Amino acid sequence: MAKLAAREGEAWPAMEAGIAAALKDFRALGFVVSAGDWKREVNAVGVPLAIGTGGLAFALNCGGPAFALPAERLRSDVGPKLKRTAQAVRGALGL
Repeated sequence: MAKLAAREGEAWPAMEAGIAAALKDFRALGFVVSAGDWKREVNAVGVPLAIGTGGLAFALNCGGPAFALPAERLRSDVGPKLKRTAQAVRGALGL
């Protein structure tokens, strides 16, 4: 976090707040939502896919125009489906 703070400068407080919100969502829901955080007109949802060891990191995500993927739909529909899909992939791999 210190490296991000140093790199982002004045933008860091907003970024830090976004990271804290994402961690809170992940703990409560098992996925994270980005509603216009990257680009105002783009929303997305993502879930980790823990299938490797070491430094490997995988994720499943879905994003698109905010008018087609409103944040509430991501939270109530798409996010839970992605979470179940990640669980199914882990199960299919015997994990």
